[in-house]
Amino acid sequence: MSDKCIRSVPASAMAGYQDLSDFECGVIIGAREMGHSISEVAMKFGFSRTTISRVYREYRGTVQSGGASVMVCDVCNWRDMGPLIRLETTLTGNRYLSILPDHLHSFMSIVHSDGLGQFQQDNATPHVSRVATKWLQEHSSDFRYFHWPPKSPEMNIIEDIRDALLHAVENRSPPPRTPMDLWTALQDLWCELPPGYLQTLIESMSRHVAALLRAGGGPTRY
Repeated sequence: MSDKCIRSVPASAMAGYQDLSDFECGVIIGAREMGHSISEVAMKFGFSRTTISRVYREYRGTVQSGGASVMVCDVCNWRDMGPLIRLETTLTGNRYLSILPDHLHSFMSIVHSDGLGQFQQDNATPHVSRVATKWLQEHSSDFRYFHWPPKSPEMNIIEDIRDALLHAVENRSPPPRTPMDLWTALQDLWCELPPGYLQTLIESMSRHVAALLRAGGGPTRY
């Protein structure tokens, strides 16, 4: 696929993740593999940022570099980068349940000791599994959990953060060649993300939500 395939389409042509054809998924994957950012693909093709991120994340599955790959889980807030967790196997509801008390609850207890913290996640199957949902309900007094409607764009800033990490890894010279090298690079890059970057992303959420409301819950340019 070449640069000349990047073209503009009207916003009305935006498609949701569930509505894409194999060809449209290929267009997204090809554009991202060529180095175009999520924002560039969204503007040129009219797909929502969430749709682009989901398609490309499903294609790659993990963070990859130089033949090495690792799967990670992460959490952050307005001011602090939380833990970056390496997953040895595919995330399931039960594996996610082991992450919640050991990593999420510990992080929320430190940064939101008053119990007024608000936790946001996407609607990935492990996140909305019965065991995970039950755990979050049982700890509702410790922090608030946002309930996102099924098949609704999550508007989650973590997609932007993961995109930034991926590009930072790809720009490393030499690139990480082994899973351990890649994991070490990701940990370093995660800690190097400036607080101002997180705050800018979070401050943009009001625009994201306004766009989502105007679209009636449908795809947006974000």
